[in-house]
Amino acid sequence: MIINGALINGELREVLVKRIRRAGAPDRYIELKSDEVFFSNLRATGQLTIIPYDQTIFWLAAIKLSIEDLAHATDNIARLTETSWADLAVKTRLYTYQDYAFARHVDYNNFYAVYLDYTKSTADHQILKKVAGTVTILATEAVDLAGVWLWVKFQAVGSTISSFRAPDAVSDPPSTPTLTVTDTDIATGRWGVKHYGHGSIGLTGLFLFLEQPTSDVPPPTKYFEVPIEGEGSMQDPLRPKLPRKAGKLVRIIPDKKKWNIFYYSQKIRGVPEGQILATGNALDLVHFKVPNLHAMTWSLLLPTPKGSPPEYVGIMRVWSAPEEAIYALKESGAKELSREEAIARAKRIDDRLHDADLESLKPDKKLVQEYIEWRESQFGILPDPRIVAHYLAVRKGW
Repeated sequence: MIINGALINGELREVLVKRIRRAGAPDRYIELKSDEVFFSNLRATGQLTIIPYDQTIFWLAAIKLSIEDLAHATDNIARLTETSWADLAVKTRLYTYQDYAFARHVDYNNFYAVYLDYTKSTADHQILKKVAGTVTILATEAVDLAGVWLWVKFQAVGSTISSFRAPDAVSDPPSTPTLTVTDTDIATGRWGVKHYGHGSIGLTGLFLFLEQPTSDVPPPTKYFEVPIEGEGSMQDPLRPKLPRKAGKLVRIIPDKKKWNIFYYSQKIRGVPEGQILATGNALDLVHFKVPNLHAMTWSLLLPTPKGSPPEYVGIMRVWSAPEEAIYALKESGAKELSREEAIARAKRIDDRLHDADLESLKPDKKLVQEYIEWRESQFGILPDPRIVAHYLAVRKGW
């Protein structure tokens, strides 16, 4: 088989080449060109798909560089890279029902994840973290997803965690993030994916590709200091206290063909409408949710380094929200901040933030080296200078 891949950085390149040589591949099968590595005629233990992307986790599995481990609880499994990295992106295909992609996954009690669930009323797409067993929702998008498979790119670089959600089932992820957060709690870890329904049987990980982290973040429209609620569990995560206004009940049908077959077969038998809907809901053929008319797309800064927040207020950035929702947010106890106040407050509640984590800076060799030394002193991480130079220059969404 022939595989060509533009790899992520020097560290990953060295790990792969070393592992493949250890497995007995002759040097003539490994060709190095600048930042690319070309592998050919490698004997793998699994079937490979032909894909136009940089690297697949299925390939990593085939050459013994990925593992299966507990995802976010003891009853489900994720396919993850064996090696930990700080700055990386994963592009994966997720179904919009309890599917997760992971960044900096240390174990099932410590990770960042992007999560899709079309049954949620206003947080179908969200970024969350789990630190020492405590779950915090870091950002949600006010989008009404249907039951489909979507491409999502999930990345972490420096203290910026971003998710790029495709707009529909056939498109690639957009070039700018759909959600972004600033967080310093987890510095490095493994990268991977967990699909709903693959509990104890594991995953193939066919649709997960490692990529270079990229992209500016657009500026938010509002900044707030908000009170926090929740217990920090998967069922009741820490999150900002936000206003709610119920809309009309919405019926969601993931697969219309399956639903029609079921619905009309029951209708012919004279089954009452209410019973058909209740049975369809139990069979995951139809779902119901009440949308929140005060929903907004937001990001939360709330450090939880020991599993619980140091204080029960956080800094929230808002990207999109109805005027009525902003008014209701203020009425519920949120305090509006200026950009300058929000940045100053962020630095006060998390002293592990560098200026570069909040603002774009003009990179030069001195500044790149300063930031590398900062991350090494704070987190024990030695980032790639090329990724650092790019990260310094991009807008962080503050």
